[in-house]
Amino acid sequence: MPDAPIFVIEDDPSECIEQANTSVLPAWKVLIVDDDPEVHEATILACGSFEFEHRPLNLLSAYSGTEARTVLQDHPDVALLLLDVVMETSQAGLELVKYVRTTLNNQIIRIILRTGQPGEAPELDVIRDYDINDYRLKIDLTRQRLLTTVITTLRSYRDLVTLDATNKELDTLYSQQIVANQKIERQQQELIAQNQALTIAKQQAVKANQAKSVFLGNMSHELRTPLNAVLGYTQLLAREPQLQAFTKELETINRCGKHLLVLINDVLDLSRIDSGQVVLNIDTFSFHELLKTLKDIWTTKAQHKGLDYQLEWGSDLPHYVRTDEGKLRQVLMNLLSNAIKFTEQGHITFRIHQTAVEPSKLNEGPHLPLTPHYWLNFEVRDSGPGISAKELEHIFHPFIQGEQARSIVDEGTGLGLAISHQFVSLMGGNLSVTSSLGAGSCFKFSVPVEQAQACVKTPLVEKAKVTSLAPNQPTYRILVVDDQPDNCSFLTKLLGIVGFEAQAVYSGEAAVSKWLDWHPHLIWMDIRMDGQDGYETTEQIKADSSAPTPVIVALTAFAFEEDKEKALALGFDDFVRKPFQESEIFEKLATHLGIEYLYDGEGPPQPEVLSPLTSEQLEFIERDQLQHLYDAALSLDPNRTAHLLAELPTGHEGIRKQLLSLSDNFRFDIIIQLIEPLVGSSVQ
Repeated sequence: MPDAPIFVIEDDPSECIEQANTSVLPAWKVLIVDDDPEVHEATILACGSFEFEHRPLNLLSAYSGTEARTVLQDHPDVALLLLDVVMETSQAGLELVKYVRTTLNNQIIRIILRTGQPGEAPELDVIRDYDINDYRLKIDLTRQRLLTTVITTLRSYRDLVTLDATNKELDTLYSQQIVANQKIERQQQELIAQNQALTIAKQQAVKANQAKSVFLGNMSHELRTPLNAVLGYTQLLAREPQLQAFTKELETINRCGKHLLVLINDVLDLSRIDSGQVVLNIDTFSFHELLKTLKDIWTTKAQHKGLDYQLEWGSDLPHYVRTDEGKLRQVLMNLLSNAIKFTEQGHITFRIHQTAVEPSKLNEGPHLPLTPHYWLNFEVRDSGPGISAKELEHIFHPFIQGEQARSIVDEGTGLGLAISHQFVSLMGGNLSVTSSLGAGSCFKFSVPVEQAQACVKTPLVEKAKVTSLAPNQPTYRILVVDDQPDNCSFLTKLLGIVGFEAQAVYSGEAAVSKWLDWHPHLIWMDIRMDGQDGYETTEQIKADSSAPTPVIVALTAFAFEEDKEKALALGFDDFVRKPFQESEIFEKLATHLGIEYLYDGEGPPQPEVLSPLTSEQLEFIERDQLQHLYDAALSLDPNRTAHLLAELPTGHEGIRKQLLSLSDNFRFDIIIQLIEPLVGSSVQ
């Protein structure tokens, strides 16, 4: 049959206007392919006014397979193909199916095969061999069946279009994902390289920090050890009645030693702050007691300079609080010390008040291991020389002092304010200053604190100097373990003066042996010693149940908080830093042994009267020991003599103490006279 022109049914203009008003969605394109014009007319009549999902049908016509191919090329978005089989050829319809599915690769268009000659295209064969969506006999297609078929196929087409669009979006996303993954992979490689570099840098920083920690620990130990002997012997000499004429000089030595200790602590504190090794030590304490202490200390000093010192605080200040008492005390001591030191005339005003912490601002500051209830606000104002605007910019930097301040008092390291500023920041506050030349200065800071119900610490009661043990107490044996004879010497002498039975050894191995033989009640244990150190020695003693377990207190030049924590964790019962004050020694002994003392003014007991020694009383000492002791006496060496006496056999403590007393008083002539008859044959 010859081809006929494509016949496209146009919508009525009035209908187009109405549809345009009711729908903005495009019409469904339906292509009718049949060589029978009546089929076209019937289909148009049945479907022309039909809408699916508020979208009309745009009916396109082709009268042969060839014409259909042209229409499909011009309208690739045809949704439904109503296709005859037998047209210009008996297989024209089926050839068009292959063309659509294979050549055009259009798997979305829905194809309904309508035939009046089923013999030419058996249903089963066509359904099996060709990718069509439905098979209908023309004779069976009533209007209702035709519309039902159109609805189901358009719904299928709609879903396929949606799925295809989704797949395309997924493909796009997948492509983008591939690009993103490639970018991420590159970034990961870069990140791995950066992390490796950071890891190396961190390892180097850790090593450097560890080296710095070791250096600081060693420096602290090496500075404190000789200073311990200086301050210790000063305190010991202050007890000698024959040296009372030199009391002022001894006080000067002691004061200078303490000042040196403050400088050492400042330098070490600043170094530890810089390396991030300073942490908060939160504790409960009496805030009122702290204020009272500050008042007592600085009122006397201010009055001595003729200054008016005022301490003002509100009645609502909390009695007990939780924060870092040591750092708060140090900051206030620094500020008040500076105010009094650099103010020549006028006044010093120290004000404190509290304000409530706003719950909304609890998370704004640094994380603190407490629950803040109040801000404690501090202000130290003086009428001193003031600080220039230029100097204010750097006043909290290390080693900085104002020119006016140096013109009044040329001393100090310029570290106090730097340390105070860091401590306040660590406690969750900020230290600031306002000042001008000639108008004084005002330092302010606030720190958050937690209110506490009760204080877990008992304030130490200030007492006079301990003179002796109270009567009717057992004899307490105290062992001093230190590889520095100077440290052992003055501590054993101090303890002996008060009434303790004290001995010293100079190594960890000797400490274990002495403990097993002598059973001391308490051991003062140095930590760093040649050979077996204090940690190993303490662990060994604590683990051995063959003798009574003594109280072991670390007495060490390791001064940092982590040193104390380590010592307590490894079995020490307490911790005292060198250099120490004698009051610390007596307080620890009282705490752990329940000892009671007599104090200056309470009538100390009369000194024990001892009979003079004879050579016969020294016959228990082995000849080699006697010879070494004789040589030490000839050399006028009290340290070596004390060391040798500490190694004498047990059971002769009275004789050892008398020999030690002779050595302490430089009566080596008597020691030589006592030993000579016993070693006479070897004396040249």
